[in-house]
Amino acid sequence: MKVSPELLEKYARNECTPSEKAIVEKWLKNDALESESHEQGFSPSQEDKIWRSLEADVIKPKRTFTSNRRTVAVAVSVLIIISVGIWSQFFQNNHIIYQTDAGQTQIIVLPDGSKIILNASSFLEVPKRFVGENREVRLLGEAFFEVAKDSLHPFIVNTTVSRTEVLGTEFNLSSYPEEDVILTLNEGKVAFSRSSDPAKQEVLSPNEQVILSGSSLVKREVDASLYNGWLENKLYFDNERLGTIFKKLERRYDIEIELENLSLTNQTYRASYENPTLDALLEDMSFVLDFTYTIRGKQVIIK
Repeated sequence: MKVSPELLEKYARNECTPSEKAIVEKWLKNDALESESHEQGFSPSQEDKIWRSLEADVIKPKRTFTSNRRTVAVAVSVLIIISVGIWSQFFQNNHIIYQTDAGQTQIIVLPDGSKIILNASSFLEVPKRFVGENREVRLLGEAFFEVAKDSLHPFIVNTTVSRTEVLGTEFNLSSYPEEDVILTLNEGKVAFSRSSDPAKQEVLSPNEQVILSGSSLVKREVDASLYNGWLENKLYFDNERLGTIFKKLERRYDIEIELENLSLTNQTYRASYENPTLDALLEDMSFVLDFTYTIRGKQVIIK
């Protein structure tokens, strides 16, 4: 049996038969990239489908706030396969996938001089060389963008639900699965829209933020520096639900949080911290919100 795009998707969803599972795992273990590199036949529509499946079925949290690490590892393997070009049709233009694990960040400098800092547990797809009228990239997760100015070639950041267009600016964009898409502008101007309705745009000026939550699109004024504090190991929670905060902590500290007291999920918390240790942060939060916690290696149990 040949390892096909459909089989990889099926494996990522944990729907393979035992024999199919063995075939895929043997293929991954043997790193059979070269032998399969011209036989996969991936198309642009299949590429888009797997990006969406990664968001919907692989990276999103399960019953607690934790991700299935083994499944994420498989997803990363699939993305590595993408990056070396075995999706022959779509990657004929030499696209590259960058990815970070929990607790990691990465600095990426693009051919046009733009600088991107990729936050933890994120994926970024970029072309090796920009061609055509636009400079387009794709993000799943969070990144801070310092876009090189080029009035003739707009810079576009696509997520599965949004589109951001700029000429040259600095902004932070967060688009993690099952979380609101949040764009915060530091410098310049950007035009933000839903992917499904690109003609209807929200134009932002510095220290403005747009939040896409389901079908709701809201713009407001903020202190932009607070929302990219992660670049300097700072944390800022703006009356956020604990469910959202715990996801951030998992990504930042490379931990798994098991929440036994589900009533905490919708409580909100507002605070700022400068490079806090996990224990100090949880101690502070537990005092304010009246919960107890236990740290066992990389597992945190909250009661």
